[in-house]
Amino acid sequence: MQPRSQREGIEAVHGGRLKVRLSAPPVDDKANTALLTLLAREFKVPRQSISITHGMHSNQKTVSLPCPAALPDWFIDLRAAVACPNPSL
Repeated sequence: MQPRSQREGIEAVHGGRLKVRLSAPPVDDKANTALLTLLAREFKVPRQSISITHGMHSNQKTVSLPCPAALPDWFIDLRAAVACPNPSL
């Protein structure tokens, strides 16, 4: 995660992790909230269903989210890494 970025969005995969740019600063959990909001929008899942499970105060985070009904286009190449019971993914 890269807070205080001029552009906001999901860049690419680096070292097995998504690189996410956020305009929010890493103060008062604003960047964490922006990250969860961005992921909820991208995966079309409720914001309340996503949580940071590791790295709350770090640039490298582990996030838990429910299996979405459909994956974003940028995520299609990574679908082999997604452990979902839905075979249509």
